[in-house]
Amino acid sequence: LATSMAITAFFFHHLNIAEYKGWDASWITGNYVLYAVTSMIAMLSAGSLIDRFSARQVAKYKLVPLALAALTIATFDHYLFVLPYMVFLGLNVGYSHTSSSALWAELYGVENIGSVKSLMMALSVLASAIGPVIIGLLLDNGFTIDTACLMIAIYTVISNVLIVVALKIKPRQIHASNT
Repeated sequence: LATSMAITAFFFHHLNIAEYKGWDASWITGNYVLYAVTSMIAMLSAGSLIDRFSARQVAKYKLVPLALAALTIATFDHYLFVLPYMVFLGLNVGYSHTSSSALWAELYGVENIGSVKSLMMALSVLASAIGPVIIGLLLDNGFTIDTACLMIAIYTVISNVLIVVALKIKPRQIHASNT
């Protein structure tokens, strides 16, 4: 859910980011193509990694690029840092979407994939709606873009740690706790 929340917030507030950093907003939007290409490459490579190692293994690292994207915006003011920012966002989306879909099948079995996937998509839409509001409230209450991005980075790191901890639970333990 961190991916939906943060990326929607970043894209929704790109004008605020550009203004705060002193960048031309068209520089950010003009580089969305870099984000798109990177996410496509990440999606394709994630599939191979999942086949080789498992979705559980790939999912452990899916939020790292998102944390790096947030830290990039929080830390650097030079306009060229939009490039790694877009690459990190693309890597996150590519690995996150692909590993999440495969992960639900690994954890809950394909017989439950429709129910699990529909729940996760609904929660993802909710997170996507909440993200811009959170950043907006932070900005309205005197926080800077840098501070807001740092908060997203911290949230993302905490979320990633929780993913790693949750994935240490064996699949039988998950199924047993559901019965």
